[in-house]
Amino acid sequence: APLAGLGEDGLQVAFKQSTGVLEVLFWFGIGEGSKIFLIIYTTVFIVTLNTAAGVGSIAPNKIRAARSLGASTRQVFLFVALPAAAPFILTGMRLGMGNSFVTIVAAELIAANAGLGKMIWDARLYMLVDQIFVALLTLGLLGFITDRLFRWAIFTFAGRFSSVS
Repeated sequence: APLAGLGEDGLQVAFKQSTGVLEVLFWFGIGEGSKIFLIIYTTVFIVTLNTAAGVGSIAPNKIRAARSLGASTRQVFLFVALPAAAPFILTGMRLGMGNSFVTIVAAELIAANAGLGKMIWDARLYMLVDQIFVALLTLGLLGFITDRLFRWAIFTFAGRFSSVS
């Protein structure tokens, strides 16, 4: 049973995440403040890690070339580092957006006064299957449109540095 421990680890991680959501809801309440905090909390680490990966992937020769041509630190940042890291930053934002959709729906399922998660929860209680499907289709459509907008942004602003998958 070499894979037996994976299920327990996955459950522990899921439990720790759910207790984190409950703690946030306890401190910030059911209102919009807790939702905003959860979105920031689940997004900032993904964007930060992708940004760090993007900065780390810049070839040192590019920076040396800019320096040898007389570029200041500000110019190296604006014209070398930022454009080279832009695909990573935008990809991190794209991943963070998907993660924030999941988080906000989970927060609304646990405690909310309004929202698609609350709509799904109430429809589940009263067996309103049509409302559940409308909410799920709305979430899917919002996620798809947002993903396409981020793909367009990556292609438009960072297309010359990296291809969009």
